Amino acid sequence: MILRTRKYITEQLQDLKIDDKNITFHDPKPYTLNYYSFYTKEYKTFIETVSNNLDKILFEHTKLYGTRFVVFEEEAVEGEESIKRLIEVADLFKLILGKRLESGIYSFETTLRRLYEKEKIIYECFNSKEIFSTKKRIGKLDQKGR
Repeated sequence: MILRTRKYITEQLQDLKIDDKNITFHDPKPYTLNYYSFYTKEYKTFIETVSNNLDKILFEHTKLYGTRFVVFEEEAVEGEESIKRLIEVADLFKLILGKRLESGIYSFETTLRRLYEKEKIIYECFNSKEIFSTKKRIGKLDQKGR
């Protein structure tokens, strides 16, 4: 995709015409959008249910990663040492899940389904006492595309 800015078009393509008309650009006129009509009682109940239950999702599969924490370093103020904070990967996943909900119900539901599938596979592995890295189990993971 080739993108050109308004400035580039007006400076470089001055003689360009479409349907024998010169190209002109008008500044966009912003308008407000009232979101209150989207906040129905059912939607508020759904958001409350999600927020009350988000801490119950433990993201157990993240405990199998090589690391369970991510280190964030805050910039130091003059004369002070920088502050390092450890954040669990599972907590980052909760944040991402919240962002998914902001994006839309479909993406949120899709993420929950994928999470459920991962957790189910791990549960089955540990429950059946299989070694997790067997070719059979890896093949199942590859077939599902995750």
